[in-house]
Amino acid sequence: MSESRFDSYVNSIEPLFHAGDSEASAKLEEGSNVRLIKNLINAIGADDLTAVGEMLAEDVLLEIQGTDELPFIRKAKGREQMIEAIKQNFGALQNQRPSIEAVIAQGDTVIVIVEEEGEIRASGKKYRTKGMQRFIIREGKVELVEELFVPLASQQA
Repeated sequence: MSESRFDSYVNSIEPLFHAGDSEASAKLEEGSNVRLIKNLINAIGADDLTAVGEMLAEDVLLEIQGTDELPFIRKAKGREQMIEAIKQNFGALQNQRPSIEAVIAQGDTVIVIVEEEGEIRASGKKYRTKGMQRFIIREGKVELVEELFVPLASQQA
């Protein structure tokens, strides 16, 4: 697989899952789910949409709430719509720099607290957001991606 543009996200997700929890290594389901999210983000960053599709449940659901300044598809249902949303949403941005602050995993749920900055490709306008990504995993596939982001500062190009 080629290098991912989200290496900082990918490289920090597992260490942050283990941070502050001496029992994290014993949490097999949660560890597996965190690795799935790591692999999903890595595949998105490498533009490997075939691999992305293989990690998504057939009826995967996407819901994004938050800042309207980002030109995103905010709802998608099903693998095909999700792939289209990924292509449009990530294609609308450039110079993305996500930074994970925390990873919480319990059972079938992985929550990632993330701050991100970058630029909107069409306008060159800079953005900076903080938010939460919630992933629900069932039978080894991502079934739900729910994101809530708020702007941290309005920046001009």
